[in-house]
Amino acid sequence: MQLIVQIGVVVLATLLLIIYFKDSYLEHKVLVPRLVYAGTIVLVGLLYILVFYDLIKDDTSKIKIVNYISYGLYIVLALSYFFIGLRGIYRNHLYRKYLEIVENDREFILLDSHNRIKAMSNDILSSFKEVNKRVYGKNFFLFFDELYSVDAINSIQASNNDLHKAFFDLNKEIKSRVFKREIALKDSQKNEYTLVCNDYIICENDKFIGHILVSEKHTNDTVLNVEEELQSASKDLDDIKIKFQATLEMTEEAMMFYSLNDQMLWVNDNMVNLLHLKGNTLSFSDFSSLIYQDDLDYYKGVLDNLTKQNPTYETSYRIRIGASYVYVKEHGKRLFDASKDQIMSYLYVIHANHYERSNIPELDNIKSNAELLAKLEELYKQRRTFQLVTFKMNNLPEINEGNGRDMGNMVLAEYVKAINKSFVDDNLIYRTSGLEFSFIILDYRKMDLLSQALKKNQILNASMKYGSNTIQTDVYMGIATSNDVQGKNHLIEAAKKSLKAATMPQMRTNYIYYTDIK
Repeated sequence: MQLIVQIGVVVLATLLLIIYFKDSYLEHKVLVPRLVYAGTIVLVGLLYILVFYDLIKDDTSKIKIVNYISYGLYIVLALSYFFIGLRGIYRNHLYRKYLEIVENDREFILLDSHNRIKAMSNDILSSFKEVNKRVYGKNFFLFFDELYSVDAINSIQASNNDLHKAFFDLNKEIKSRVFKREIALKDSQKNEYTLVCNDYIICENDKFIGHILVSEKHTNDTVLNVEEELQSASKDLDDIKIKFQATLEMTEEAMMFYSLNDQMLWVNDNMVNLLHLKGNTLSFSDFSSLIYQDDLDYYKGVLDNLTKQNPTYETSYRIRIGASYVYVKEHGKRLFDASKDQIMSYLYVIHANHYERSNIPELDNIKSNAELLAKLEELYKQRRTFQLVTFKMNNLPEINEGNGRDMGNMVLAEYVKAINKSFVDDNLIYRTSGLEFSFIILDYRKMDLLSQALKKNQILNASMKYGSNTIQTDVYMGIATSNDVQGKNHLIEAAKKSLKAATMPQMRTNYIYYTDIK
């Protein structure tokens, strides 16, 4: 009889330990404090009953102390069960609140594993009561079959029996937690409805215990109106897509879209050509590797500081194009309201900022020396045969002095435009210094055309008429072919050496091929 109190403590603590194990399983985490608390009581109780009781059973004072401790544990365990009961009431309250929230927006029915009704929204309850005043605990189909006839399920012809089978087969499909159903049905007055519902399976310990149908009921007229609105919106979206694609194809800007979710960039063809990329997609880490290391943290900081209140930015940094770094300016905006969190931006090279802008596109948009180096490196890697032509308008200072800088810029721009049109593909013309320019010829026919034009003196000493002013150009050229030397730096040096030779007074022509002097 002495051990009855302690045995009771161990039994209550063991049941409490089982409850805590079950809670750990349901919450997908080990509830360490609770398990230690209940487990300690069980362990100490068992040790006392099996080991220590025989040692102290004849000592009345110690037995009293143990009994007092046991009574205290009864109180502690009683409080634990009391809080478990409160938690159950609270969870039931939350469950009811959840059903009320769902009911405000949707229609729902909660069914057990035998499709008996456990809860439902008020609108459905009212219609079901027309069949039978007692609803809860009754089979769902007792009411549904009386009120509705099924015509199709997910656009496949079906009957009420097919829906019966689908519901009773749910206990075989517990791995699929939700089923989406679109049920075409008629009521007793032959009104047609489309019932769009999600069937959520409820499981406990991998056992099917019921399901909840959450749905919206639409008349066919309503569905038709919605479909018309969706079709109109889809057409508008397609129209926007076409316009946007055309904009991307026609723009001369180098643009990119940076997805913050998957850390990937999509860039247009202009960006591919500018940075000499392998394709239109790359990771943000690959793009970051192109940015000058000292500028990278600053650039990332600019992007990290974008907010809904200040989503736009403008920044400058250095980026590698080929083997050299050039300054670029990037304008962009973070699209917080898009389906994906992303940044849309465009960038352009800050061309030779020590040259004064002329506001003439043919001069201001000309490529830089760094871009020339990158392009030459690319062509050598591709083992292409090409010519590099470096030219200098020797009398440009005199034109500026006699007719003004604006006239000098116009003459230079007109000459660059003529060269670009006649001999250059893909706008491969570059400014290498204040008065010197270089261009690349890839087409053998244009190489021959340049040779013929030089022999006939058609492009070096040209006359240009501007109103009453006639301007004569005095241009010198040095030409080197990729096969003459190996490597971009040697090729540039060969072209410059040829140009320098062409400007010597003893030369009878204004142009020199490197093969003539090497």
